[in-house]
Amino acid sequence: MTIAKELLSKGRTGVIKGFKSKQGKDFEAALVMVDGKMEFEFARR
Repeated sequence: MTIAKELLSKGRTGVIKGFKSKQGKDFEAALVMVDGKMEFEFARR
């Protein structure tokens, strides 16, 4: 299942690696739909 299909059908994705912060640091997070907007959900450490 593609990430877009998963997000639209389930309202969230699994953890995705390869995002970059504004400061240029790599991070991983899941995408979730909240009130029609896409947001990051970070794994708890």
